Amino acid sequence: CQLDAVTGKLTTQLKFSQPLVTSPLLVGNGERLVIAGARAVLYSLNYRPLECVAVTDTGHAPGAIQSPLLRMGDFLLTAENDRQDSSLLRVWDFSDVNQPLTRLATARVAGHVRDPAVLRGKQLIVPSSPEQLSSFTVSDEKGERALAPSGTYRSERPQGGPVYVTLGPDNELWMTSSALRRLQTGPDSILPQKGEL
Repeated sequence: CQLDAVTGKLTTQLKFSQPLVTSPLLVGNGERLVIAGARAVLYSLNYRPLECVAVTDTGHAPGAIQSPLLRMGDFLLTAENDRQDSSLLRVWDFSDVNQPLTRLATARVAGHVRDPAVLRGKQLIVPSSPEQLSSFTVSDEKGERALAPSGTYRSERPQGGPVYVTLGPDNELWMTSSALRRLQTGPDSILPQKGEL
C-alpha cells in the first residue's frame, strides 16, 4: 500500500499472487524497491507510480527466506534456509533496475539464517543458528570474488534464539545471543576476546 504522508489516505495498492516475506528494500539510488515473495521470486517495484517492473526467479522454497534482504552497494544479499543444517547465500546485481536481478555469487553457511546480516565497508557478517557467525569479504571489483569467505565462529555451548551482531572499529565485533560476546575479526578468522558477559 502507498499512503499520502500528509493526509494518511491510501493512494495506491498493489496486489501479489502470494504473501510477501520481507520488508521492501530501496535500491537503484532509491528509485526502486525489492521484496521477496514467500516462494520462488523476488519482485522489483517502481514506487512512482507503484507497479511491478521485474520478477526474478530464485526458485526458493516456501518459507526459505526468513531474514531481511541486505543492500551491499549495487548488490543484494539473500539467505535461503534450503537444507536441514545449512543455508544458501546469494548475491544479486540490481544495477539494471528495469530488468530481473542477475545472480553473481553463492556461498553456503552452517545453520539457518533468520537474523539480519551486517555489513561494514567490505566486511559482511552473517549470523546463523545456533549461535554462529560467518564472515565474508564483499567486492564489486572486476576479477575479484563478489563473496569471499574469511572466517567462522561458533559458541562453545550453542543455544537457540536470535543472534544480533554489531561491527565496531578496529575489526571489533559484538554478538548478543545467550551471552554478550566481544570478538575480533581477522583476514581468515573470528576469535573471541576476553570471555563473555
